[in-house]
Amino acid sequence: RAVRFGCGHLVACATCAQTLHSRGDPCPYCRQVLDSAGFVNVSPEAHEATYLEVEAAPPPPLSTCDADVLRLWRDRCPELRALWPVNAAVSTWEGVTFGSWLGAAGRVVNIDIHEGLTGELPSELGRLTALNSLSLEYNSLTGGLPVTLGQLTALEHLDLRNNNLSGTLPPELGLLSALQHLQLGENQFSGALPAELGRLTALYALEIEDNQFTGVLPVELGQLTGLDFLNLGGNQLSGTIPAEL
Repeated sequence: RAVRFGCGHLVACATCAQTLHSRGDPCPYCRQVLDSAGFVNVSPEAHEATYLEVEAAPPPPLSTCDADVLRLWRDRCPELRALWPVNAAVSTWEGVTFGSWLGAAGRVVNIDIHEGLTGELPSELGRLTALNSLSLEYNSLTGGLPVTLGQLTALEHLDLRNNNLSGTLPPELGLLSALQHLQLGENQFSGALPAELGRLTALYALEIEDNQFTGVLPVELGQLTGLDFLNLGGNQLSGTIPAEL
């Protein structure tokens, strides 16, 4: 049910409207929702309320850009064609979650697919800028990490364990300012760890075990003050662990 106050303002949340009415002060949550939806602000002078029966709001339209990225990936990865049928609505595709909240409505926020995927990660994944979690562990993905992954500034969880990924880690990973979990274990990554990983100040789990990383650990890793879990085993790293860690 919705509530319409005497001043004509409409509040979609009856509970919040009751709070507003009893306090004589706008509810911050309702103010945010109404403002973002284009409604007028809730007024503290609204004293009388009438309850209305309203239909539930329709789901937000899916982002055309995000859907196009998924279709491009499907065209290059045969295994995705069974999970993402051409004749099925994108919103029903397996392993994909679309956002329904402010700031991410209709955007891809989660991709979670295990076992069976082959080929390389498409560079177009960098256009999924609302992506919060990318979990593609236990597949057979090859190639390197696209530098465009650095554009996923909302990403909190990146899990690519147990694939056949290779090459060096792109410095652009250091742009993932929201990243909390970075799991790249049991692949074929090589080369030195980029110093830019030290910029991931939200990180509390770094798992890069069983790869072919070489060289010394960057002292910049000491900037990861929230790090709770670090797994470096099964590599060819040398030198000592920086005192900063």
